[in-house]
Amino acid sequence: MIDHKRNADKSVPDDNRITACASRRWQFDAQRRVDPGGSCRVWAGTCSDGSAAFLKWHPQRRSWRQEEQALRQWLPQIAQELANRPELLDSSEQEGLLLISAVAGEPVESGTDSEQELHIIHRQTGVFLRELHRLEVVDEDPVALSKAMPERLQGWIDKADGVLEDDQIVQATKCIGDGSLFANDRRVACHNDYQPRNWLWDGHRLGIIDFEHAHLNHPGFDLVRLQVGTWQESPSLRESFLDGYGQYPDWLDDERMDAIITLFAIGCVVWGTQHHQEKLVELGRRCLA
Repeated sequence: MIDHKRNADKSVPDDNRITACASRRWQFDAQRRVDPGGSCRVWAGTCSDGSAAFLKWHPQRRSWRQEEQALRQWLPQIAQELANRPELLDSSEQEGLLLISAVAGEPVESGTDSEQELHIIHRQTGVFLRELHRLEVVDEDPVALSKAMPERLQGWIDKADGVLEDDQIVQATKCIGDGSLFANDRRVACHNDYQPRNWLWDGHRLGIIDFEHAHLNHPGFDLVRLQVGTWQESPSLRESFLDGYGQYPDWLDDERMDAIITLFAIGCVVWGTQHHQEKLVELGRRCLA
């Protein structure tokens, strides 16, 4: 058994212990580790029936619960024909493990897709996200978005440990203000890492993966990486996405999106610095410039 409680205290199991646990529990044959080195560890392999699957180990109960909820409760409510998506084959909260079915396709960020395909992909990602955002979910968070947004900013500032410049803190505080910008907005089911790295394309259909950050949030957080990344390079792809999304959100081009981008950027600088993710730090600094 993996002592998941101890994991929260930085005493983490090694790879062999995790894969051995999955082998005993599910007869899963872990063949290679495929994660890029983030907080979660992921192995590609096969189940006892020979089908391809992925084993995912979460160091934190929160991220395990977020992904487990998305796979078990949210995704089954979205029509399968809209996108290939992973299925939860089994799970163990005690060990922090998820056994997830494989999804066909290659990451869109690989750059091998044609311009025509990219427009099709972005339209399909818009369609899928529209359905995710429309799910009927109960927001049990007692803190309204208008209060949560400045609290999130302050949380990042408290963790910054000198990595934020004074003018960046002043700029961010002014941009988010007292949070009243979001007084009339509500949380929806969000992926929270919606970007080409987590989109797969098999030549015909879209695939969506990696729901470890999925939780109720302002819908703008599902567009922020696109707004500061892909869409800046190819603005026409934004139109294809919004065509699939079926509406032009009123927050997309006003002060609320500016505040979301600012909060995202502050998080990139702080978290990226602490976890030695230089590209993320550079992205955050560019957004704040």
